[in-house]
Amino acid sequence: SNSASPDPEVPILDGSAAQFARVIAGNVKLSHPETRLPIVKVIKPIFIEDKAETGATAELLPLDAEEGIDISKMLVVSISLDSYNNKLPARNIERYTFDSLQTWINEVGQARTFVFESEVESLRRNNLGIGGSLRNCVVYDDVSNSSPGGKVKVLNRQGLRNTDEWLWHKLLDVYGDLSLIRPLGILNAHFRAFRPGHSINNQVLHALENNKDSFVIL
Repeated sequence: SNSASPDPEVPILDGSAAQFARVIAGNVKLSHPETRLPIVKVIKPIFIEDKAETGATAELLPLDAEEGIDISKMLVVSISLDSYNNKLPARNIERYTFDSLQTWINEVGQARTFVFESEVESLRRNNLGIGGSLRNCVVYDDVSNSSPGGKVKVLNRQGLRNTDEWLWHKLLDVYGDLSLIRPLGILNAHFRAFRPGHSINNQVLHALENNKDSFVIL
């Protein structure tokens, strides 16, 4: 890791999960019976709202409670993001499902973490983002190029890897955060969130674990 922090960190590499996913795919027999985990099936809705801080909401819903969703999918994700005070266009992803590892890498896994230029100084003052650079992070120039239209310039010379890369990275964060339930098994639910982030994602998992009647282990 490039970090000077005393706490152990996973290396940031290029700011995405693509390299990790490719290594795992090449070394793990994903379909081997002995590697299969139990299924944590959500049977009652769980809802969390962050009223004081970000206004974010997150919920876990039973898949078979919604029409039009293939309940054989382990996890369905729907996220909605506003415009970060008109810095980025409001966007949403509806009912995303994992179909194949290569597709997931191309759409989600390669999306890099992002930051606004106006946040960089504060992050470094608080010993955060150590090792971050244009090589491993998308930096949006909201200092000199912000506009009421919701568009800001990307400082990275090579631009974005795909349209709305920041949105896809938020989806990547959801997958990473929800995977923390793995000691229990694989999550089977529809996760829906407005302004998802590590905090609200983590809170909804804790709420699930604290409400034993909201899920069953299969």
